[in-house]
This record gives sequence, C-alpha cells and structure tokens, in this order.
Amino acid sequence: MLGRSKRHLGPPGDTEGVAPFLKKHSVDAVTGPWVEDGKWVVGVKRKYVSAESLLKDKLSDGGREIGVSSGLAGALASSRLLVGSEVLSLYTKEDFPQFLKSFLEGRPRWLPPH
Repeated sequence: MLGRSKRHLGPPGDTEGVAPFLKKHSVDAVTGPWVEDGKWVVGVKRKYVSAESLLKDKLSDGGREIGVSSGLAGALASSRLLVGSEVLSLYTKEDFPQFLKSFLEGRPRWLPPH
C-alpha cells in the first residue's frame, strides 16, 4: 500500500514556469508548495494507492485500453482478481506453487529448466 499522496516536482525556483505551476497546483495539492534542492514541489493525491486498485481499473475493460489482445481481454473481463489471503488459499493446492513459480519466471514450459 502506498501513501495517499506523492511528490510532484515543478520548475526551478526562479524560472517563468513557477507561476503556472503554482496556479495549477494551488487547487489539487494536498501539501505544499515548498522548494527542495532548488525546485518547487507539491504533494498531490495518488490515483492508485495499491496494486489491486490499479489492476482493477486498468483491467475493467479486459485491458483493451492498455493494449491487451482481444483474446486475452475477453478472458480478463470475465475473470476475478485474487489478492492477499485469496492467493494464499490457492497456494495450498497441490500443483499451484510450482505453477506460480513457472509463471513468474516467464520461461516457456518447453524449455529445459536452468
């Protein structure tokens, strides 16, 4: 889980971009502004604070918006995202640990183990 805000770097403290930066972020900044290492900085709200919220949003249409193929997008759109203890409960299944290891390694099954 990430914090609800993140640092957003702006222009150096003495350039013409400062006024537009401060004007734009005077509305959406949750902290700041302040100057750090010669640059303006504000804290802005994160759109996603967890991998779960990011994945749910990006895969809500099956991933089509982010370039997932139509065949896979259909499967993703009708799937359910498992997180936390839901994944752990699968991990106790007989073949799942080996499957997950192979999947995360990204190595084709037909290649010999390294």
